Amino acid sequence: MVKIISGPAAAATASGATYLYKDADETVNNSTTLQDDDDLTFTMTADKLYAFEMALLMTGNSSADFKLNIDVASSSTADYLLTYANTGLSFTGEIKWEGQNTSVGVDGSWHQSVSAKASGIMVCDGTNRLVKLQWAQASANASDTKLLKGSWLAYKELS
Repeated sequence: MVKIISGPAAAATASGATYLYKDADETVNNSTTLQDDDDLTFTMTADKLYAFEMALLMTGNSSADFKLNIDVASSSTADYLLTYANTGLSFTGEIKWEGQNTSVGVDGSWHQSVSAKASGIMVCDGTNRLVKLQWAQASANASDTKLLKGSWLAYKELS
């Protein structure tokens, strides 16, 4: 059994993977400026290969949408796949990496929880690098956009 420990400094491990868990909702409103998530961040060791997976739970308004970015140094590389699921809404937007935003937009009324899941591989360059999940509204709107408690990020050094 794995005990998930919440907060940015605390992590649990299972099968060599480290799990970071969001222990409270985080809110952004009226802002398209990417902000660092309070909990979902870690440091890659120089010249190492990592596998990662994350599950994000979001709520918001369709006028605001949601955008995210995984911020790493430009000389580090990553390949990943983002999937999106909710009830009765459709995915719009595009998937981009490094210094650009991954927009997770929805059509219709978005007043319910939406989830996105990403998994992939990252290769760190010759310097230890902080990996930061960043997110914001895609269009500034006074309504709240939230990344919810229970969202998580797991990573494992492969070599």
